[in-house]
Amino acid sequence: GLVHAYSASAQGAIEEAQIITYDLYTEVSFSVSYSDYQKLSLTFAEFEFRTEDINYGVDVEIIGRVLSSMVDPFIHKLTEITSGRIKSEILGEKFDY
Repeated sequence: GLVHAYSASAQGAIEEAQIITYDLYTEVSFSVSYSDYQKLSLTFAEFEFRTEDINYGVDVEIIGRVLSSMVDPFIHKLTEITSGRIKSEILGEKFDY
């Protein structure tokens, strides 16, 4: 009885389970002027940039992550949009879904 109940419960859980795929993301920190910050929102959406923290001071300081396979084109696009004024730093990599 009890083994059968646990088996049925486990089988139900397996049938309802979903596969979660984790991807490698690169965490990036950068600082931009307020006027440049306004120009970047479309690029954030284009590269599916995930903002983790924003500090508004003299400049806008942003920490977030982008797929590791897209980090170089992302930084290149930010540099292009800001005419090289952006200051960026790679903070590390981590897996996320």
